[in-house]
Amino acid sequence: MPAQLSRPATALVEAVAQTLGVGLATASMTEIASAAGISRATLYRSFPTREALLRGVVAVAIDRVAQRVQDSDLDRVDVREGIARVARSFVVTGSAFTVLARTNVKDAEDEADFDARVAEPLRALLARGVADGTLRDDVPVAIHFTALSALLEMGVHLAVEGGVPAETAAATVASLFLDGAAA
Repeated sequence: MPAQLSRPATALVEAVAQTLGVGLATASMTEIASAAGISRATLYRSFPTREALLRGVVAVAIDRVAQRVQDSDLDRVDVREGIARVARSFVVTGSAFTVLARTNVKDAEDEADFDARVAEPLRALLARGVADGTLRDDVPVAIHFTALSALLEMGVHLAVEGGVPAETAAATVASLFLDGAAA
């Protein structure tokens, strides 16, 4: 797992992600500091480069999504409820997840962390759905995973940039996936 950020750095990263979301990739460090309500010097003390800041956002996004997935008890609920919980988990992470999905600063350690803490539990849920007949068995789990991942990104986009309430976006993702992937 990547190194943990200090509490103030985590709070700063969350403020930046919430304030700028997708625009983070194109904003200057001065614009980022201003949007977060801090001085440029404070931003540079915590994150000396744009890449360091983006890596901080990635780390926080992975932690947020992973914690919500863990809290969802995916192995203890039926598959349909599990998919709904996953959709809510991703959508409520909002801007931080959008930056995670769209940035190219993730390294192998970030990818492995995300895979172990988020993707594997989701693949296990989907495999269980195929095995119990909730999901189509003529579609490989890997394709179910890819389709759900794309819908999750769309749901986050709807909530962050489209003005759709988070609960509505999450319900839409779950419904579109489950109705399209139903056995």
